[in-house]
Amino acid sequence: MLRFYTERGRFPRGRAEIPDEAIDYVARQVGVERTEIAFYDWSGRTIEYHRAQIRKALGFRECTVADADELTWWLVDHVTQIERGGERVREHLLAECRRRKLEPPTAGRIDRIVRSALSRGEDILFDQVLSRLPTAVVAKLVALVAPAGEEAGELEDWSAVLASIRSDPGNVSLNTMLTEIAKLEAVRGIGVPAEVFTGIAPKIVTGWRGRAAVESPSHLRGHPLRVQLTLLAALLHCRYREITDTLVELLNSTVHRINARAEVRVTNGCGRRRGRGQRVVQPGAVLAGGAGEPLVPLPRRTSCCSRWPSASVSRRARTGSAMTVHLDSDPALSRVPLNSDTAAKPTAYQPTRPKFVDTTPGRTARRSMIRPWSSVIGVMARSSRGVLVNYGKVADVPR
Repeated sequence: MLRFYTERGRFPRGRAEIPDEAIDYVARQVGVERTEIAFYDWSGRTIEYHRAQIRKALGFRECTVADADELTWWLVDHVTQIERGGERVREHLLAECRRRKLEPPTAGRIDRIVRSALSRGEDILFDQVLSRLPTAVVAKLVALVAPAGEEAGELEDWSAVLASIRSDPGNVSLNTMLTEIAKLEAVRGIGVPAEVFTGIAPKIVTGWRGRAAVESPSHLRGHPLRVQLTLLAALLHCRYREITDTLVELLNSTVHRINARAEVRVTNGCGRRRGRGQRVVQPGAVLAGGAGEPLVPLPRRTSCCSRWPSASVSRRARTGSAMTVHLDSDPALSRVPLNSDTAAKPTAYQPTRPKFVDTTPGRTARRSMIRPWSSVIGVMARSSRGVLVNYGKVADVPR
């Protein structure tokens, strides 16, 4: 029992709490059989005498009624303000008994001390919250759980607002965002101060919020006024932050959906016909090098090559007219006729964006910017005179 008391801070309640290894060890030390412990009386004058000797040797004493009251108020001041779990409060109580060198009371008495401390501590917190609520906010909180159809003075009927505030958000949509905005405005309209729960542990406020979220208005009306107001204030305090986070998540999801739809639409529409007579010049298209040389036609419905930028080419309706390459990277080469005897010199590689070409007579080339791909170098078109069109640059190449 001495070793058990030093380890646990209390005496064993019976033979079952003492490990068999400890019994074997002690039996070998005193030179008796281990079965002798079966004849030990756990509820007589002998065990009381042994306990008194152990207390005196270790400097402990029994817990009195005054000690129990002091322990209760110590729990109220130091534990229950930050902890509402019964088991955790019990552990703090036993640790404090050992620190004060008090023998813990019986299990039933410990439970009564813990329940009393939790109740007194919560009452103090309720009074603290109630003192921080303005009178106008108190009236609105009371109206939240008032029976349907009843109104207090000029206040509107808030009974339907409580159900809306406690409801969960729906799917990502405009209606869901508007509903959540209406909830946020309703919470703001009640006007619970942000500092009403200052100095109170967040997990205690979360516990009150959980109680208010599951209890019906009739059950909330059955609580004392200070309890009712504290639970509703905790609900609104937590829901304000939760609704704000929900709106941020809905906005992010909406933006992601818009981006995804736009990407799909652009990807699907890249290979479609852009209108009458529009096409994209593909690698390998032969351009006319002189008057009278026709352009090697490409299919009218050609998809935009995703890895080969293209140069834009326009021609006039008359046969034999000069063709022109439209360039973006160098303004000096913005319109270079391919049938000219003086061609531009080779220049450094500069990627450009491709354009869609309108080959309808009498129309100018209509540009439609698409995604640039500058990682691949390729020949765009070659003429019989050796004029090379490569990424918006015109250069003479040897035959």
